Amino acid sequence: MDIFQIAIIGIVATLLIVLIKKYNPEYQIFIAVATGVIILFVIYSYLGPILQSFHSLWSKTDIDNSYFEIILKVIVIAYITEFGAQICKDAGENSIGMKIELAGKVIIVYLSVPIVLSLIDFIINLIP
Repeated sequence: MDIFQIAIIGIVATLLIVLIKKYNPEYQIFIAVATGVIILFVIYSYLGPILQSFHSLWSKTDIDNSYFEIILKVIVIAYITEFGAQICKDAGENSIGMKIELAGKVIIVYLSVPIVLSLIDFIINLIP
């Protein structure tokens, strides 16, 4: 199971950070970023089947495919935002991490506007 690999990668990286922190604390952020990237590569193989399942489910409905693309973009932005913000917070830069989170939220709202407008239009058309 890949979760064992991920856990071992995380534990080894944590031990390296603890050991290096005493002598070269500036390298701990590089280890954290590299560990995150390695873990992303490990879980990459799971994304294809997930996307295929969502796409097959979505194709069974008569909803516009552009909404599906928007939802996928929102999910990706949320994960990237969280990853970037956590790296900054791990490095002690909480302020920058919070700015990344704010930017991610604004971009998500921006991308969601067509879906919200469509939903409002649908509700208005239901009301006689």
